[in-house]
Amino acid sequence: LPYEQTIGNSYFRRDARESFRNEVKMMNQPIIGAVEELETNDSALPESVSDEMLIYRVISNYLRHKLKSKHQLEWNPEWKGVREHKPTAMKDYEEKKAKLAREAFLAIRSRTDQDFVEYFASTLCSVPQGMSEHRFISLTKALANNTDRIRTLSMLALAAQTPNPQQATSRTLNQ
Repeated sequence: LPYEQTIGNSYFRRDARESFRNEVKMMNQPIIGAVEELETNDSALPESVSDEMLIYRVISNYLRHKLKSKHQLEWNPEWKGVREHKPTAMKDYEEKKAKLAREAFLAIRSRTDQDFVEYFASTLCSVPQGMSEHRFISLTKALANNTDRIRTLSMLALAAQTPNPQQATSRTLNQ
């Protein structure tokens, strides 16, 4: 599909985000507030986690660490819930995060089989993941045995975590 119908579409990104939230609910984990802890604290995860949760976490860690190392940007908890009149720092954070996610999404979309595995290992896993040995083995097996599924989940996780720095709907309404 064209970029505009996938990660470039706010409805697609929302649907991907909801899909991952539903996965978290099925694991009986709290949604809001716990996601950041799940991203950084391996012991916060239940013993048995799904591939979806592992991939979402890998993608989230990648985006967070790249934003910090490349742009010196970190999420500010005070921004939570801000929809209108976003601070300049928040806009910059969202724009840079959207750009990183878009680049990774397009890179994954253009790779299949072993090329994707190499990209996943060398790029997405190039930042600390803080993953237990058990989860690492689970992820490795899934990557080797279900490469296409992990590739799809990776693209969905990137879409789910892509902010919408430019509200296209409000621009359209104002025109």
